[in-house]
Amino acid sequence: MEGLLFSSCTAQKQQKMKIYVLILFCSFNLICTSQNIGSYLNKTLISKVGFTCMETSEPNPCAGNEIYAIVEIDKEFILISEKTISTCGGEEHKEIGRYKWKQIGNKVMIYYESKNSIYAKILLFKFKDTKIIGEIEYPNGKIEEKIFDQI
Repeated sequence: MEGLLFSSCTAQKQQKMKIYVLILFCSFNLICTSQNIGSYLNKTLISKVGFTCMETSEPNPCAGNEIYAIVEIDKEFILISEKTISTCGGEEHKEIGRYKWKQIGNKVMIYYESKNSIYAKILLFKFKDTKIIGEIEYPNGKIEEKIFDQI
């Protein structure tokens, strides 16, 4: 009977130990994967958000543009601009505006006063697997996620 009791107590202790290890692992994982906008302050982020092509009567290799969203974040504001690069290499840069932002959990909310963008609007940023992802809304109402890389 003693052997059976000892075996039962050991099994319970092992079970409790597994639970403690699991809780510790989950807590460590949350701490390691939770991100903060602080690591992106005073840095420039960029993401390709689209491509446009003009219809021409004759073939024209310069009829297309790649469109990028560029973001700079400081302690109070987020500066958003669009950069258009022609397929022939010409560039146009347009500042969209400076907006207040606030981090809530793993998301960064942007408080727009107006929509100056000619192509797309960044709704919010969120952190996912050590990346910063912007939710982009296009004029047709479609919403996509785009990864922003540091320049």
